[in-house]
Amino acid sequence: MKKAALALASLIAILALGLIGAAATQPDVITFERSKTMAVEAQDVFPHVADHQLATEWSPWSAKDPNMIREFSDPSSGEGASYAWNGNDEVGVGKLTNVRVIENKRVEQELVFTAPWQSEARCGFDILPVGDAVEVTWYYEQDADFGTKMMMVMMDLEQMLGPEYEKGLADLESAAIASRDERISAEQAEAEQDAAAEDMPDEDEG
Repeated sequence: MKKAALALASLIAILALGLIGAAATQPDVITFERSKTMAVEAQDVFPHVADHQLATEWSPWSAKDPNMIREFSDPSSGEGASYAWNGNDEVGVGKLTNVRVIENKRVEQELVFTAPWQSEARCGFDILPVGDAVEVTWYYEQDADFGTKMMMVMMDLEQMLGPEYEKGLADLESAAIASRDERISAEQAEAEQDAAAEDMPDEDEG
């Protein structure tokens, strides 16, 4: 019995040392991103990432808890705008704040979770023109203390966040395309009105 207990203790110690050693090799900054090319202009996609209320419409986490409590700043877009939520275990409790906004180009955000665990991270969006389209990159960065490094040994960030980011970008693209179509329709209607106004005879004529 004593030998078995000693063997078990030795095995646990070896596993713990292995876990600590693996954690020590993890990077000091956790980075993750996904990109998608969209056949829209920057002005079509930008409001959907800079305005928190619009962002919740395509966010992959909105469907995970339709009953979550949301609170938006006023205004809900621009630098300093924030969005706080309190939801189930899948979405947690946290706050997202726009810390730097460059019109039609970049949104830098601070993400703070208070439950189910406490963490802070930097995230946001880059919008880069690519020919007649734009490439939208959704990124995530977090400074990793030793506890976070231990978690990263046991968690696959790519597997955990990859599908969510990809779904979010696909839904963001749909929202941006709808905005593009509305913009084009409005531009065409305005052009037709201008053309009709030009064709109208001058009241002084005749």
